[in-house]
Amino acid sequence: MELTQINDLPSEMIMRIFKLLTPLDLKMAVLVCKLWREIGEHPSLWTRYFVTVANRDDLEKMKIRRLQLVDHICAYTEQTCVLKDLFQTVVTLPRLRTISGLSSNNLSSVKPGLFARVVTRLEAVNLEYTKITAEQANALFVGISEDSTLKEVSIGNNNLSSVNPSVIATAVNRLHSADVRDTQLSSEQVTEVLRQCVEGKTKLKSLILAYNDMILVDRVLIRQAREKLGDGLMGIDSEEEVGDEDEEGDEDEDWNEEGMDQYEEEEPQV
Repeated sequence: MELTQINDLPSEMIMRIFKLLTPLDLKMAVLVCKLWREIGEHPSLWTRYFVTVANRDDLEKMKIRRLQLVDHICAYTEQTCVLKDLFQTVVTLPRLRTISGLSSNNLSSVKPGLFARVVTRLEAVNLEYTKITAEQANALFVGISEDSTLKEVSIGNNNLSSVNPSVIATAVNRLHSADVRDTQLSSEQVTEVLRQCVEGKTKLKSLILAYNDMILVDRVLIRQAREKLGDGLMGIDSEEEVGDEDEEGDEDEDWNEEGMDQYEEEEPQV
């Protein structure tokens, strides 16, 4: 009885076998023969791995067939030119959902339209301290407000003051989680974000607004937003909470004064 060789199996069966291999074994398998390479290079076999991009050579590798369906890229570089080219390279990847490692890097050189197209196709992104420009900020929030798969955004320590209040409010309320701490938001922008949250349909579960201008934001609106989001609303206090803190402070002050009076009335013992 003649034994069946593995290469005699249908391509679909070999594909199922390859899906059981570790990343290292899969890399070795594609070097065995032409057939195994053709099957092993199929993009669906590589979707469970993330790709690290540290230099231009890594960007060139992003063009090979096996990486066309990756969903996670880690940007392991501080080179502005590499980061700029990274956005140009990944814009065509249909299943990309996460780019990690972008925070604390200067992304201001990325074209606003390209920046918005790439970010709005992700599901989660951290853009803290990335020095984005007013044009990039506007393009991004317009994109989120119109059509986006983005669910979680951390964009703290960037300047978002130029974004139209209605646009930023619509965009933020389409997200599940938004961290916009220290982004120079005006009271008008914060008010519109909270108003749409209270009055409209919001997807928000977490909203961080700390270190923005909220002096003129209506305290009643803040209280209503807190009732809707609960502990998910962070970095902003309602009038009642501030009042409670003041009362506690007054009680402490009264206690200190009474204690001092008693101390002064007592005669020192010899």
